[in-house]
Amino acid sequence: MCGGDVSSRLADLATVALVLAGVLILPRRIGPPDEEGRTVRLSRLGEVVGVGVAVAAALYTFPAVTPSNADAPACRNAQVHNTRFLATTVDRGANVRAGPSEDTEQVARLPADCSVGFDGYCIGVPEPDFATGVPDSR
Repeated sequence: MCGGDVSSRLADLATVALVLAGVLILPRRIGPPDEEGRTVRLSRLGEVVGVGVAVAAALYTFPAVTPSNADAPACRNAQVHNTRFLATTVDRGANVRAGPSEDTEQVARLPADCSVGFDGYCIGVPEPDFATGVPDSR
């Protein structure tokens, strides 16, 4: 799960860098005026930056592709590929914590009924199942 968070932060940083580069490059006048007296303002680098920003926006707009063996669509920003396990969050969602205890910091919250991948788990203190009230230590 943490890998997805790092990827998301790197994508945010790359998007900001592309936007800043575009702002710095696009206003510059490139070349002499054409026959009609207009100045060309868009360079090849500006076009590349624009495409990069469009791609980054598309990646944030559309949800992650869900693996065929998942029971529900992928949770937003959750890693679902190249993980050992795949699970679906419960009807009320799920907390992501920094460690295997309710005493550790909550680092994220996943919505209800979406898939999330993970590489390992540990058996902690049994918690009452929210639906049955029976201690669940799975």
